[in-house]
Amino acid sequence: MRLPFYVTFFILLSASLLSYAKPPVSQARESVVASRVAASSSSQQQDLREQNLLLKQQVKLLEDSHDSILATTHWALGGVFTMAFLLAGFSWLNNNKLYSADKQRLKEELEANISKAIADLQLSEQDQRGNLFLAVDKKLEVQNVRLDDSVSAIRTVIDDFRKQESGRRDELLRSVESRIESLIGRTSGEISEVRSRNEELRSRIDSLSEKLGALQDVLSSNSSRIDKELQQGAAIAREIEEHIWKLKKIPSNILITQLQGLSASLAADDEWGVKRVLARMKSTINDEFVSSGLKIQKRMKGLFEDSLAQAQKIVAVEASEVLQLILDNLEEDAEP
Repeated sequence: MRLPFYVTFFILLSASLLSYAKPPVSQARESVVASRVAASSSSQQQDLREQNLLLKQQVKLLEDSHDSILATTHWALGGVFTMAFLLAGFSWLNNNKLYSADKQRLKEELEANISKAIADLQLSEQDQRGNLFLAVDKKLEVQNVRLDDSVSAIRTVIDDFRKQESGRRDELLRSVESRIESLIGRTSGEISEVRSRNEELRSRIDSLSEKLGALQDVLSSNSSRIDKELQQGAAIAREIEEHIWKLKKIPSNILITQLQGLSASLAADDEWGVKRVLARMKSTINDEFVSSGLKIQKRMKGLFEDSLAQAQKIVAVEASEVLQLILDNLEEDAEP
């Protein structure tokens, strides 16, 4: 490679440039000393001015020398880095070409090896398939021969069995026919006996049905009578409860209890009981509400209307009077 040569060349070039760039400091100092000796007779003020000028010239010379050194260094470094970059790029291009060539060569070799392996596998597969087919064909031939032998043996056995069973079947049919005839004779007698028993059972069932109907009628009449008695008992219980609320002096509960007693009397279809309850309700409204100025709660209106509507079917006059009293003494709607 030519890299060491280029590096050496740039080092020598930078050294020569640095040597030429040195400022003439010694000459400037000699001229300054001479000027000082020649002007020794001047005044102190002139000396100070010259010293000031001398210092300025020295500073300027130093700045110029520093700038030249920096410029030379920058150029040298720029050249070195440029050359290094160019060399690196050239090396990368060469390596890239070599890498691409190697990669293409390896790819071609790999493809060739794969193609060869596939061809070998196909050949071996064909050989194995042919051998397998031959083995299967041989086994099938052997199995077919064995199957034919087995079928022929089974056929001979079946023929022998048919010959033996033909005689037995005739004998069996004769015995079965004789048994069937005997069973038919027995069955006919049993059937006639069963029919007679069925007729007897039907007559018994009819009589039992008649008795059951009569019993149901009796039970229904007793049930209605019992229900009526229960409702009458409930009406009596409500009347007793009514006296309890009277003792406690709660008019609204008295009226509700009388309403429940009215419902019980209506359910028992007891006209006398309905009249008694209506009379007590009329007395309660007049004594407990009208005389004292109390009002019946408006939410109870629907209950009274339903029960009194049923009572009007039995005692229209009394029920209408009680309903009118209730409507007259209901609570008024609150003003908005």
